Amino acid sequence: DASKNSQLHQSPKAITNRFATTGFLDEVGYTFIRGWACDKDEPLKSIDLHFYFGGPAGSGSYMVAGAASDASEVAVKDVCGGGDNHRFNIEMDDVMRAAIFAGDGKVYAYGLDSFGIEGKNAQLGHSPKALKTEFAVRDCTFATVVDEVGTENLKIMLATDSMEEIETTVSAICGAAWEDGVESVPFSIVDDRFTDAFMGSYVAGDTFLNTETGTFEGTIEGTNIDTFRNEEATDSIVEGFPDIATCQYNSIMCCFGRDRQPNDNNGNCKDPIDQNCINADPADNSNLCFTDHNNHPYPGRDEGKIHCHGLAWSDDENDPSAKLKFNNFFYVSLYDHMYSRGYVENMVDSAEVPMCGCIEDMPPVSRADCTEMATTTVFKINFDGTSSSISASLDNVADYEFNFNACKGINPSNGNRQNNDLASYVHRLQLENRISSDTEERVFETLVGYASPGDNDNEAACASAYTRKTGLEYPENNFAARGYFDSVDFYSIKGWACDQDEPTTSVDVHIYFGGPAGSGAYMVSAVASEPSHAAVKTICGGGDNHHFDVEVTNEMVDAIQEGDGSVYVYGLDTLGGEGKNRPLGRSPQPFNEFATKGYLDSVAGTAKGWACDQDDPLKSIQVNLYFGGPAGSGSYMIETMASEPSEHGVKNLCGGGDNHRYIVEIDETARAAALNGDGMVYAYGLDTLGEETKNALLSESPQSVNQHAATGYLDSVGLDLIKGWACDKDEPSKSVNVHLFFGGTPSSGAPSRNIIASDPSQAAISNICGGGDNHRFSVEMDETIRAALDNGDGKVYAIGIDSDLDASKNSQ
Repeated sequence: DASKNSQLHQSPKAITNRFATTGFLDEVGYTFIRGWACDKDEPLKSIDLHFYFGGPAGSGSYMVAGAASDASEVAVKDVCGGGDNHRFNIEMDDVMRAAIFAGDGKVYAYGLDSFGIEGKNAQLGHSPKALKTEFAVRDCTFATVVDEVGTENLKIMLATDSMEEIETTVSAICGAAWEDGVESVPFSIVDDRFTDAFMGSYVAGDTFLNTETGTFEGTIEGTNIDTFRNEEATDSIVEGFPDIATCQYNSIMCCFGRDRQPNDNNGNCKDPIDQNCINADPADNSNLCFTDHNNHPYPGRDEGKIHCHGLAWSDDENDPSAKLKFNNFFYVSLYDHMYSRGYVENMVDSAEVPMCGCIEDMPPVSRADCTEMATTTVFKINFDGTSSSISASLDNVADYEFNFNACKGINPSNGNRQNNDLASYVHRLQLENRISSDTEERVFETLVGYASPGDNDNEAACASAYTRKTGLEYPENNFAARGYFDSVDFYSIKGWACDQDEPTTSVDVHIYFGGPAGSGAYMVSAVASEPSHAAVKTICGGGDNHHFDVEVTNEMVDAIQEGDGSVYVYGLDTLGGEGKNRPLGRSPQPFNEFATKGYLDSVAGTAKGWACDQDDPLKSIQVNLYFGGPAGSGSYMIETMASEPSEHGVKNLCGGGDNHRYIVEIDETARAAALNGDGMVYAYGLDTLGEETKNALLSESPQSVNQHAATGYLDSVGLDLIKGWACDKDEPSKSVNVHLFFGGTPSSGAPSRNIIASDPSQAAISNICGGGDNHRFSVEMDETIRAALDNGDGKVYAIGIDSDLDASKNSQ
């Protein structure tokens, strides 16, 4: 019934379009554009989109239409007021990218009103969004650049699907960034003596850095190394040198065999260094298994204490571990171990075994410590869309720093963390795909105890590696060489030596003259192969030939005198284990042990006595006599030889020889020199080797040249003659003066007469005087003498006058 039709309440109404479009431009990548959009006026409807590349709508930029019709999450639905399909994911093609880079580098996204009202078309949130062209990485390597930039993005940027081409390009730009941002320096910057040739000799175990002993503190090279550690080593790339520049398996290892520096709490070198540092040991942290150039085994601790430390690096030459590997080598070798700890020299004395080398050139060991590089670099990777090229640069060029840390590794046997272990660090590099599994395997051929990083000795690993290499069983070496250095004199060096591991084998002995093994002293080798006593056989566990008797030569004596004066004898291990070579008992012994000895028996007219050197008792030694003062005072000196026959008692005191006495006439010149000085005669025995400190003042020396008072007899006073004799035992061949006083003592003022006792005298008097044939006197009794006697006390007084006119030695 048309009359019943009615218009609804509030009808008519106009169409409502209250909302502009809304949404977000979430991401713009090199292959996609992503986000969401809707029109809240019609929330159930998916809306259209316009994308502009390189400029906003209306700028003439390239435009592509799309739709926000992909499934969207609840949160978007809530914002839109309904609907489940408001997301968009637009594929980015070459034309779009070209338009972006031809324009302002941005993508603009607009949502179109569902009713077609242009005024309600809105630019989405976060629009415009630039296509990312700058990326930051800590390390500029292929792996880090791919992780940060993305494989597909790199393919687009470089317009290639070839990963090999991409890797080549990335390697080139990262290498250029290192080169432009970081200075490179050679080892000669550390010290101008550290040329390539010098460093080659250093890693071989030579140069003064290895052979000298003592601290580096305060030395030129020590100061230079310390300065370089704190300066160039932390901000420059250290260049390599030929000997370790081309390692095949990404690792360098040093194994040190000696500690040269005291007072650093590392190793056992200590003061005094001439006694305690020549063959001092480093702290032991590894075990040499065998030298693979000759397959010589070192069972037990045959090589002695050694200390091994190494470094490893990534295959990527721009990885800090690779780029800075020689910084790390400087730190490990010259700074941390040599300068800081004093560790030097090869672990065994062989030109085929370097101190430091590429891992493939080092002999098998149980393990090694490890240092890795730590860097604070930040590199920027930039893409130029107009040229489709990328570049890299060091961004924090003003404040980057390199440092050195103990390696953080992964235990190859259980996957646990294992620090400060070279094999475990190599395993970590392999797990991170920074080296190949083949490289790891080759490194483990040297670090044979890789599965047990905490086992320094690991004899089982050594034995297994040796058998695998040679097909032979690994020997056991339980005993060190032993023996006794019995004696050394000017003629021979005697003793015995053996090795209980092979008691029937005669062992080699090394004899060093003037310094111990390792000091550079002259050395002679011999074999302890002469018949030995039953007691020696018992000690050695068998064998009849363990004695040695080596003749002393002039070369040996010269070396002793040029060195420290001692002889050192070492027994050598029969299995070649340097750690089992031992100094023999009572080694070292002084070669020139004794000072000269003897006596100055008398100086009465002649200087007599005996002298010898117990170091060479069969030889007659020189005696120097000084008159008027000791040696060095400038006094008169006479040289003589103590070569006259000597008695058995002297022979016993000297230890041998029949000719040790001397006799020297004290002539007028010598006597005058003595009297013009201190009146003494000094006698010195001279050392047979000419060592001044062994020249000794003989016993009872010095003695006075005027020891005796005048002596004699007034035999008779007759009516016709006054007779007697007189002499001075200090000069028995000389006739002395006699003063005769008549009628009173010399002090009474009685008349006197001076005569000389020069008449022939008999043998008995000569014996009393110690020599001389003319000691008698005879004076005629004349009237003058009789008158003096009559006027005085009637007596004659006779005074012998000292031959040296010393009044205190005149005697009645």
